[in-house]
Amino acid sequence: MTQELTISVVMPVYNSAATIARALSSVFAQSSPAQCVIVVDDGSTDDLAAALQPFIDRIQVVRQDNAGAASARNRGVSLAQTELIAFLDADDYWHPQKLALQRAAFESSPDLHVCSTVYRFVPAPKDWETLSLAPAVRYADFGQLFKMPYLGTPSVVVRKSAFLAAGQFRSNYRCAEDVDLWLRLGWLGPVARLPDTLVTVVTTPGSLTGLRRDGVYVDNLQVIHDFIAEHPSFLKRYWVQVRRARALIYEQWGSGALAGSRLAQAQRLLLQSCLQWPARRPLLLLGKALLLSVARFF
Repeated sequence: MTQELTISVVMPVYNSAATIARALSSVFAQSSPAQCVIVVDDGSTDDLAAALQPFIDRIQVVRQDNAGAASARNRGVSLAQTELIAFLDADDYWHPQKLALQRAAFESSPDLHVCSTVYRFVPAPKDWETLSLAPAVRYADFGQLFKMPYLGTPSVVVRKSAFLAAGQFRSNYRCAEDVDLWLRLGWLGPVARLPDTLVTVVTTPGSLTGLRRDGVYVDNLQVIHDFIAEHPSFLKRYWVQVRRARALIYEQWGSGALAGSRLAQAQRLLLQSCLQWPARRPLLLLGKALLLSVARFF
């Protein structure tokens, strides 16, 4: 019999005493458990120690001065001695079969670098949906991944050897260090996604995953710029995907500005989206923003 692949769970934690128990409980409820759980306390000032106490015999805790999620995740990976690494944030939680299904995906595809899952955003915990148990689906090519590289860090399991080959999370991005890494990993090897929803991202105020401001979009555009700079031949082959990726970022950014009644900003961003790649939705949103601006004069 083939021995199953080993997994470490890496959890960056900053002032998450209120939610860490839920996240860890979902890790220890896995039908196919991880071999190691590494909690990196990124300079928390709340009573995290008390929240971790019920799990203290089953986790490895390392503390560091506050340096951000990228640094904390890198620290955790450096301590892991397993073949696979799973990431989880302290305010999110997993379906009990998540690791089992992802481990199976890697065991059936020895060349696979990354396996993610569908994830959902909710304001509060809720019950899981029925699983289809469908196999992981590979991205058809790198261009497909480039257009939509938002895998969701709490959904990702990565082969550690691939992580080391691609390089670690970069701390120069405040909001898109994960997208940057998924692109670098995908450039080197296959990426797949399980079609079932196996991760719940709880959008609590102030959480790593709850903050969605202009910086997210600025960083995602910077990731595209930096990737092209590092891979000069990329743009010539994938210029369509590049323009569509930029268009989508501007569209989402502009849509948020419109929802917040920031009409001048919405118009600029949605126009940029249309200039990058004309599409029906940003054109309609731009028209709405213009009409609302005109209406303000009457």
